[in-house]
Amino acid sequence: MDIEGRLSGQILAMADCEDSRVEALRARVGRFQVQLRPEDTWERLMHLFGSRWKAEAGTQDNKEDFSYLVGTFTLLSPTVSDWPKILETIKASELLAGVGISRFEMKTSGTRKHRSVDLVTIAVAIHGRPSVSNP
Repeated sequence: MDIEGRLSGQILAMADCEDSRVEALRARVGRFQVQLRPEDTWERLMHLFGSRWKAEAGTQDNKEDFSYLVGTFTLLSPTVSDWPKILETIKASELLAGVGISRFEMKTSGTRKHRSVDLVTIAVAIHGRPSVSNP
């Protein structure tokens, strides 16, 4: 038996490399590939957040089978009436294929008794296909 065949046999004999586990992993990878973002995801997010938000796309990291982009959306001086829309926008963003919220940040100022929210920043992580160009 050649060395490759022997190594393959040893790998298959390991508990974590049973056929059912390998097939489950292949299925998981397949589902991940289906969930990769379409080309216009960044534009969809910009439309979803709206013109009041400042959008900044980071650099896109291209790997062999997928790309990864982190972008941020910042809203200055949100009011109490903005919060339902902010929460709705976060929920809607997470429903887009390949999109996840990677960070949520609020900066406040004022005293203990009288605080105000100065800005809200939401970072989104976007997984896509490697052929997708940087926004």
